[in-house]
Formats: sequence, C-alpha cells, structure tokens
Amino acid sequence: MFLRGVSVPLFSNGFKGSINYALMAPGNNVLAANSAYNLRDELGIRDKKEFIKISGTSQAAPYVSGAAALVQEKFPFLKPNQVADVLLSTANQNFKKPKVIVKKTTGRGVNDDHTAVVDKTYYTVFYLDDNKIPMKDGKVDTAQVRKDLDAEGYWRVAGDAVSDSNINQFKDPEGYNWIQKVSWQEVFGQGILDIEKALNGLGKLDANRMGDDYIDPNNEKQALYPLEINENHGEVIFSNDIDERLWEEKTHIADAQNRPIKIPSVTQIGIKKTGDGLLTLSGKNTYK
Repeated sequence: MFLRGVSVPLFSNGFKGSINYALMAPGNNVLAANSAYNLRDELGIRDKKEFIKISGTSQAAPYVSGAAALVQEKFPFLKPNQVADVLLSTANQNFKKPKVIVKKTTGRGVNDDHTAVVDKTYYTVFYLDDNKIPMKDGKVDTAQVRKDLDAEGYWRVAGDAVSDSNINQFKDPEGYNWIQKVSWQEVFGQGILDIEKALNGLGKLDANRMGDDYIDPNNEKQALYPLEINENHGEVIFSNDIDERLWEEKTHIADAQNRPIKIPSVTQIGIKKTGDGLLTLSGKNTYK
C-alpha cells in the first residue's frame, strides 16, 4: 500500500510520546448518521438527510471502537487492555510511508502588531524518518520544501503557504518551529487499523505495553502474557503469526512515573494460559 502525505488529513493527531498506544483509522469523508436529521435550520427548513459525510478524529474513533467491540465479541475473555493489545499488535505497518506530511493547528495568539489576541492557524511540516529537512546556505530551502509538498499532493492544500512570500503562514514571528523531523511511528503509531487481522487474535507480544507484574516469578528475564480462558469459552484460536517485540527505549518517556523497572531487561516473552479452556495457536510461531 502506498500513502502520500495528503493521505494523512491535516487534522490528524500526532503521537509523539504515545507511540506504543496509538494507531491510525479512517476519519476523512466518513458516511455517518446525521445528528441534525429532521431538525429545522434558522430558515425553518427541515433537514432530510439521514446520512452525511463528516471528517475528523471523532469519525476515526468509532472505527476503532467498532473493531474493539468485534474483538471482544469473538474473544470475550480478553480484558480491556488486552483488546487494545490485539488492535495495536495487528495494525498494518506494510505500507510505503510518505516523505513529508503537514498538520494544521488552530489556536489563539497575538496579531502581528501585538495589539490584540486573535484566532490563528499554524501549519507544521514534518519530514519522516531518514528524509532530511532540505537546507541551503544554512537556512531551510523553502523552494525544495514546496516541491516536496507538491509531490505529496499538498498543492491544493498547503503548497502555496510555504513560498518565500507567504512563509508567515508557517512561521510565527515569535519563533514557532514550523518544520520538524519525526519518526513514522510519531505519525502512524503502531500502524493502520486492520480489523480482519485483529479478528485472528494477538499479532504480537509487546513488552512496551507491559508492567513489572508480567515478569515470570521464576525468571526475571522473561515476561508472561496472561490469558484466562475457561471451558465456557470453547476452543480459542489465535491464527496470526505471533511475533515478539522487546523493550524499545526510544519509544518511551524517560521520566514517566509509570515506567516499569524490570520489563526493559526482558529478553523473552511467552503466554501464560490459566483456566480449563483450550487455546490453539495456529500461526507459525508458537508460545508455551
């Protein structure tokens, strides 16, 4: 799958500091129930549209909630955090990442004359991963930035804003950092929601969302992912190839108050099943 920068809406959230708990989901031009259906506007005209297209993070959230409900229905023994683990561990990362994206932020700030507080719009340009911010003579090469934005499909949205004559749309006089470097995970989190894969169960045992209570009491270098499956759940089948992801320091906030002490040293992760139900792992990788 190939994604251009414009595929990431300007209103999309960023995930800096929350990479391990984030994913992307559709939120642009989503067909949704019209909350104003059958209501009258200021002219007294009744709204007869049952469904309308809406965009926003509030439209992406129901996709994730709906996926979570389907996972919970199929695997009712999963705890809420484990349902989240399923969605996060099965998110699709198999796509070509864009070189550069743009995010739009609105807020309040002083006007150019510093005489009043006004509504302001800021555009921030993000170069992903190994793509370097273009520089020329010690300054940002805005001409090249514009070319990069054009190539990513922003010519109708933000291409003109980065021209030398209009750079103030990006850069605030007080020094707003209008162009930055980020990892692709800070844009996409763990990837793009994949409901079909999520309904096959866990896709990864991820130490980055585990606490010290997961540590094997007999081996501090091993974490055990707990699954309580009782007989009334029947035979539970996880058919994804369950990978293992150990602690990745760069994805965490160093001084976080809830930071585990032992998990960063774990070298192996397994599954600890309790209860009299049956768990079958039909993927290539198996855990005991």
